[in-house]
Amino acid sequence: MVDTAERDADQLGGRPPRTGMDEPFDPARTPDQWLAASAGQAPDATLAALDHAIEDEHGCFLRRVAKGGDETVGGPVGRPIHWSVLSAHVFWDAWLHERDVLLPVGAEPRCTEVELRLATMYGLLVAATLPAMVGNPLDVAVALDGGADPVYAVTVGEDGVTVAVDGDAEPRLRGQVLPVLDALMGRGPALADVLAGDVDAIEKLSWLRQFMAPDVPG
Repeated sequence: MVDTAERDADQLGGRPPRTGMDEPFDPARTPDQWLAASAGQAPDATLAALDHAIEDEHGCFLRRVAKGGDETVGGPVGRPIHWSVLSAHVFWDAWLHERDVLLPVGAEPRCTEVELRLATMYGLLVAATLPAMVGNPLDVAVALDGGADPVYAVTVGEDGVTVAVDGDAEPRLRGQVLPVLDALMGRGPALADVLAGDVDAIEKLSWLRQFMAPDVPG
């Protein structure tokens, strides 16, 4: 998380990437390389580095928002995306892994309504992107109980996949927000066990889970 925050801050601030972070991210080897670089670091030093990285990242993000602009950057799957979407991805990744760390020890992660809304919208966006990329786009409204909003509409148009709050949409899928978000990313029960409704839409939303965690039942 320290390395990711530092890399995001450099990108937001228009700074050259730090040594060891100037190569394209490879999920199969880059995390291990980053961890090797900080091997032996004391826990207190890691926490201090995380505090500094978060403060730096937050400041860079606020300045980038104030600056505005429609610049694109390379996205997680190599396609160009608006710079703010990459920051949303970094947030979502940290939100997801915080749950990975805390839930197994019986701690419930704290989450504001705004954070839950962003995590929900981005989680659905990521899950719907893979079907769209292979020519099987989704057009479905999802009702998520316990979420920041009652219904989210997932659509695909000329600008790509869009997820929006839509209280007027008729949901064809329904579930509890946190189990659904976990299931989308390969955590917990299969998506079909926590999301009810349109079988074809559930199957398409399961593709990312199967891609990320092929040994986990879909």
